[in-house]
Amino acid sequence: MSAVKTLRGIWRTFFWLVREEWGEMDHKLLKIVSGAISLVIAVAFWYFLFRGF
Repeated sequence: MSAVKTLRGIWRTFFWLVREEWGEMDHKLLKIVSGAISLVIAVAFWYFLFRGF
């Protein structure tokens, strides 16, 4: 099997797994995104607060 066919098979498997898990993850996606945004806001707040010291 050539390297291109192997990479194509890995790529197809990856997208198949992502598509399969997307239905289960759909309700969790909002929580993950809001948690990531909250983390970035908290880090920025503490960075700007303690940068002045």
